[in-house]
Amino acid sequence: MMKKLLSIATLMLVALMLNAQAPSWTAQSTNFVAASRGIRWISIPSSQVVWCTAYDGSGGGADIREFCKTTNGGTNWTATVIPTTQIAATMALSTISAIDANIAYIAAYPTAGTVQGVFKTTNGGANWVNTSTGTFTNTSSFINNCGFWDADNGIAQGDAWGPGGTTQLFELYTTTNAGANWAVVTDANQPYAINAEDGWTTSFFNATFAGNKCAWFGTNKGRIFHTTNGGINWSVASSTFADCAGSIAFTDQNNGVAICINGTSGAYLGFSRTTDGGAHWAAETTTGTIYKASVCAVPGHLGWYVRTGSDPNLTTEQGSQISFDYGVSWTEIDNSVQHTEVSFLDRDNGFSGGFSGAGTGIYKFVPGSVGIDFNSIEKNELNVYPNPCTGNFSLINAENSVVNIYNTTGSLVYSAKIGNNKSFSIDLSKQAKGMYIVTVQNSKGTKTQKLSIN
Repeated sequence: MMKKLLSIATLMLVALMLNAQAPSWTAQSTNFVAASRGIRWISIPSSQVVWCTAYDGSGGGADIREFCKTTNGGTNWTATVIPTTQIAATMALSTISAIDANIAYIAAYPTAGTVQGVFKTTNGGANWVNTSTGTFTNTSSFINNCGFWDADNGIAQGDAWGPGGTTQLFELYTTTNAGANWAVVTDANQPYAINAEDGWTTSFFNATFAGNKCAWFGTNKGRIFHTTNGGINWSVASSTFADCAGSIAFTDQNNGVAICINGTSGAYLGFSRTTDGGAHWAAETTTGTIYKASVCAVPGHLGWYVRTGSDPNLTTEQGSQISFDYGVSWTEIDNSVQHTEVSFLDRDNGFSGGFSGAGTGIYKFVPGSVGIDFNSIEKNELNVYPNPCTGNFSLINAENSVVNIYNTTGSLVYSAKIGNNKSFSIDLSKQAKGMYIVTVQNSKGTKTQKLSIN
């Protein structure tokens, strides 16, 4: 009788696993009137409120002043074209920093002329006003990004300019009163720029860690500037690559990553990591597919990053991945979907950008009922992802172990030694569909997990 009950329980478990859903993304319509509006930047102040700036992703290169917003967690999105009476037709939008459903700041850069600045809305995006009048007025000025840590404290980051040589400075400003006043960062508080060194739009990240207002930005000389006191003082270090036009993300004040690309050609240069807040960076060697569109941390979960790819010319570089070990190894979430910018509020609230079209334009993260078992990862338990799978999967939290995989007849179908890898990829695509038993053994004991290959 007991054996029969166990068999029924096992069959029920198998059925549940086969019908469960792995983590994924759900497409949502951004509702832009024009097609192929790409998402450039995402700001998520709460689980219900998300703001995004857009760009022309049609290939035409049009300069646009459009954004979209949701106030109900992505169920509905409203797209808006900012009137030229508020932000001139000679400007385009870079980063957006939202405080809530009503207040947000946008860095609007010049596409012609010199009109630019940090624009603020206090009524949900209906009206925008330049808060930074009197800044970025030099003929060489160019604002790249802005970021706010809270309703009052923020920074604006522009290109470097000056007489040339070693006397060029990045145009940096700070505000402590919600943009009512902006203070320039002088040469006493920031390193000089290299000759012809400039920043890049969206090569920027800011966050508050342990009460410290931190920010980082990359340059066309491969350097990354950083501050830990609200932009008052800045330091700089080499990313180890010749250019750093890509995405930057930090999981805490010390640990961060940067996707380094050539800002002119878009060519991927490498992936860099730091463990000391950006005082030093080191190139990280990763295997498998490398997505280069964007990377973000998952707040509240140290060492977790999500990385996206949107290369229009290579379908193998379209998709998304997640890392649980500070960017050392990556597990695929999906592929063949163009994901642009990505941002997470926490592990359950994340969005990645796409391109506007029928029923799409942005993607909301769906944790799923199985697959990545977030709770087991946090407890440092063995996790198999995705599960069910088609034969390719990863073992998470299986470092310094021996893994053996058996079929239902008890025959060994796979065996390997795992080094100090938080995530380890396995290919069983040539095995028959069905249930398998995964055992991982190390000095701490043996862990067992069921695996379903569909």
